[in-house]
Amino acid sequence: MICDPALEGTLIKGRTVWRNPDGYLPGKMSPLMTFYGFMSLAFPVLGLAWFLRFVQFWRDITQLHYHITAVIAFGMCEMAVWYFEYVNFNSTGRRPMVITLWAVTFSSVKEG
Repeated sequence: MICDPALEGTLIKGRTVWRNPDGYLPGKMSPLMTFYGFMSLAFPVLGLAWFLRFVQFWRDITQLHYHITAVIAFGMCEMAVWYFEYVNFNSTGRRPMVITLWAVTFSSVKEG
């Protein structure tokens, strides 16, 4: 569609940037940043409670307890990295591949 015949053949290249009032994070992903922020605080509390009970009953520790400890540690790392990734994406508008790769790696190791 050409409105002005003098503009026929004109080619315009560009890039659009969409930003919400709270940042670059899309609306579907915005609640996830809050969730990962809350979980980044909840996991250390869980880890501290687990560690205190772990130390209290150190004579009765089985191999399962070590695995539970590893899952809690990976969960802490996973939630912190996901939260950092979402905060970074919200402030810059770009998803850094390295941070996303680490977040997915922690998720996979924890689930595996």
